Amino acid sequence: LARRISSEGFAIERHDRALGSDADAEATVSVARRIGARWIVLDGYGFSDAYLEILQGSGIPTLVIDDLGKLSRYACAIVVNQNLHADAALYPDVGRSTQLLLGTSYMMLRREFWRYRDARRAAGGGNPRILVSMGGSDPGDHASQVIHSLEWLGRRDLEAVVIVGAANPRLERLRRRALESKAAITVRHNVEDMPALMRDVDLAVAAAGTTVWELAYMGVPMLLGSTVEAERVLARRLAREKGCVYIGDFSERTPEHLAREIATLIDDAALRRDLVAAAGTLVDGKGGERIVSAMREAAPQEITHAA
Repeated sequence: LARRISSEGFAIERHDRALGSDADAEATVSVARRIGARWIVLDGYGFSDAYLEILQGSGIPTLVIDDLGKLSRYACAIVVNQNLHADAALYPDVGRSTQLLLGTSYMMLRREFWRYRDARRAAGGGNPRILVSMGGSDPGDHASQVIHSLEWLGRRDLEAVVIVGAANPRLERLRRRALESKAAITVRHNVEDMPALMRDVDLAVAAAGTTVWELAYMGVPMLLGSTVEAERVLARRLAREKGCVYIGDFSERTPEHLAREIATLIDDAALRRDLVAAAGTLVDGKGGERIVSAMREAAPQEITHAA
């Protein structure tokens, strides 16, 4: 993550304060003042109302990227909740000066995706290709579960690419598993051009994290499972919108059950088209631009990075 941030031209400051503590907030304010920051942006689950109040006291406007609306007051200039379930009812006690940017129109996509919007291949040519993505660390080792499912399926016409995140400690074991498998499985690690990979697959089996919106943007039919509450909320809502097939928690599904769900989606071209059409209406790649516009209106100044 640090390498990626540095590659985008951002400096990295490190400190040893406990995440979310008052000392952490004070250190953040100190750094912001020293570098002349015009905004502070928070993204994570470790921040409290007290933390935000310390930042607010600095006089530097703060933007909070939020998922579940778990805080009370949200003492900040802007709250961004880019999820399908985002609703003002999650934030009943925010102040009048706090702006709420809610819904998937504010979904932020990495800039490498922007040029691929109209570049997807016509799926269905050649052997079906499956993308498997379980997030950065995959603590439940659900990538192995999907590999087992593909082996159980026993279809020689399938090709699968398993993405192993930078924080996943099982890379070598997954590589050995793929090499020993009778299924056509490739393991990729630290993929730099994810849009190109997504462009060339027919469906994805994925954990319902932020990758969902990249898949939706790229027009990839999705079979989603969940591992934590935020993923459950997202996947359930997207399934209600008919933008994915949701199987529930991966931990509650056997490889055989998962294999049957994969086979159904492979063999139902009409269902795949319907999923793509529904999910594709939810994200247009311009969320970052809309957020920056709101920041400029809230505190007019030079902001140089849109996403």
